[in-house]
Amino acid sequence: MRFELDVTDSQAVGAVFASVAAENGQLDIVVNNAGVGQHLDRISDLPDEEWDRVLAATLTGTFYCGRAAAAIMERQESGAIVNISSINGQNPAALAGAYNVAKAGVISLTRTWPWNWRPMASVSTPSVRAGLHRLQPFGDAAAE
Repeated sequence: MRFELDVTDSQAVGAVFASVAAENGQLDIVVNNAGVGQHLDRISDLPDEEWDRVLAATLTGTFYCGRAAAAIMERQESGAIVNISSINGQNPAALAGAYNVAKAGVISLTRTWPWNWRPMASVSTPSVRAGLHRLQPFGDAAAE
């Protein structure tokens, strides 16, 4: 199945998830990876429209998709929702205030969701924090 979906449209999200569950009989996993970058600017100069655009796609879209998936997964008492965040959610980058806040929100949403599942629902919500990571050499490679 392939869908084009505007994740900022709550009703469209609900309809697509209901359609997927109806056609497949269940919903096992959802990966929330939709999001947008932002026009780099100081927060004090960031237009309202840019702030709204970034948060709508990156944070609110994650919420809409997760909420729609959770309703289905709670009924079937299983499933996994994987939210893709960013290192920016923990270590903000300069001039990317809206993106930083949106990704921090995704991390917080991911941590909040398990407290809201119905009893006996085995639904997990891990978060992947993508970004550049400096690796330290180990073993014999460190001595070279």
